[in-house]
Amino acid sequence: MSGIVTGPHEWLGNTADEWLRFTLLAIFATALLTLIKHQVIQRLRGAAQRTATTIDDLLIQVLSKTRTTLLAIGALYVAAQSLNLPASVDRVLDGLVMAALLLQLGLWANETIAVWVGRYRARASSLGASGTAVVSLIGRVVVWSIVLLLLLENAGVDITAMVAGLGIGGVAVALAVQNILGDLFASFSIIVDRPFEVGDFIIVDDYMGSVENIGLKTTRLRSLGGEQIIFANSDLLQTRVRNYKRMQERRAVFTFR
Repeated sequence: MSGIVTGPHEWLGNTADEWLRFTLLAIFATALLTLIKHQVIQRLRGAAQRTATTIDDLLIQVLSKTRTTLLAIGALYVAAQSLNLPASVDRVLDGLVMAALLLQLGLWANETIAVWVGRYRARASSLGASGTAVVSLIGRVVVWSIVLLLLLENAGVDITAMVAGLGIGGVAVALAVQNILGDLFASFSIIVDRPFEVGDFIIVDDYMGSVENIGLKTTRLRSLGGEQIIFANSDLLQTRVRNYKRMQERRAVFTFR
């Protein structure tokens, strides 16, 4: 206790009055940050009702994921500036507030992915529920992997070897499943570029039919004869596709006799 209690009425080099002031300041800062969060969200909701853009709606949903606990950690850090703390305690507080910031950024990024995927699923019927679920999962894994690595680095862990190991392992996995990854990235290209959608009548080489499903690896057509034709997504990007549903007019060449 001799390293903590520095005097008859002091703890960590600060008197009881200074600790009381710190407590009141931390409570006030937490309440102020919480009030600011609610006010910003309320103003954005009012603005969202007068505009047709979706950016303000996205900001509302993202800011609603701001955790009061993480705001309290930030308030404690601000209030701790009024104290005369040892260097070791300052380092702990610095690491704690950085960890809280990283976690909050991860929550915001996670919610952004969830909102984007949900809106895309509502707009584009060409991407099925399984496709959006996989896209959402991949995005969240990437976000939280980055957050975890940054948290470990913030805690003093040397992540250089870990990142190098993950890179080598990723290359090995990519080489093993390069055909699957090719179809997967091809499906993302189809999703983003949208050369055709579910319900479109397309012709690919000598095959024709209506698009029934666009999956992560294959696209399925229903031919005029009734059978189902299955294409690998990577094959569709390497060939010419004629989309008849988007044809606005048809040119017919004929001869008067």
